[in-house]
Amino acid sequence: MGIFINSLFAISLSLFLAVPLLAGPDYTSFGQLSSRDAAAPAAPLPLPPVPEAQRSDECVELPSIGCYYSGAPAGAAVPLLIYYRGWVSDTNYPGSGLYGGHISGRANLLRSSRAALSFYKLKQLAMEKRIAVLVTGSSDISVKRADLDRLQAGLGVTFGPVSVAAHSGGYVGLSRSIDTFSGLDKIILLDPFYSDFSAKISAQVRQGAACTGFYTPQNAARYKQFFSGAGCRAEARTSPDDHEHYVPSSLLKSF
Repeated sequence: MGIFINSLFAISLSLFLAVPLLAGPDYTSFGQLSSRDAAAPAAPLPLPPVPEAQRSDECVELPSIGCYYSGAPAGAAVPLLIYYRGWVSDTNYPGSGLYGGHISGRANLLRSSRAALSFYKLKQLAMEKRIAVLVTGSSDISVKRADLDRLQAGLGVTFGPVSVAAHSGGYVGLSRSIDTFSGLDKIILLDPFYSDFSAKISAQVRQGAACTGFYTPQNAARYKQFFSGAGCRAEARTSPDDHEHYVPSSLLKSF
């Protein structure tokens, strides 16, 4: 029964949650971001409530985006973390055959987002902190306020405080999305300092968002140049390996 419900949910949402997939970040072209995803989304249609998806043991597929998992109790306003995943590599998804900042194809996006949920211990975070997490399957996917409105209708839930986190190349998806939100609860920057999007972060901090995270040696100069005055309290890490392995600890500290 659960498999049938989740399949029905995924098929229904595929009609509405159409988020364009864009070229991945090019770290050699510092600061160059495309705006091809700026087109207005199609008008949302009403979706039947599927509250069972809230209680699924799986990260439920969101076609063209990634997946959604809730550790929040049913019936309450659900705190939501949008996790913009970084590039897929052999380090964080060994043997997958997937690589880079532009993952395409429905099955690959689901595999990638579920891999991030597992590798970065997002499911444990959701259960411990009683929140929901929406995980993108590619670092160039944007998740905007309008997408959450449609998702709330599809799940039959109400989201409470909304937080965002970007890891590594996930700065692309975050920077393309963050201006559509107001009143964010938390911004968690997980060593994503490959481009100067500090003005967008500062704007959210002025609205009351708490900004935390960390940076490693490879990004220290860019963080200090562009983000040190953005209102963030990012932790300096000394090991390059922390780029991947410190992500779960930083997320836990931020909540």
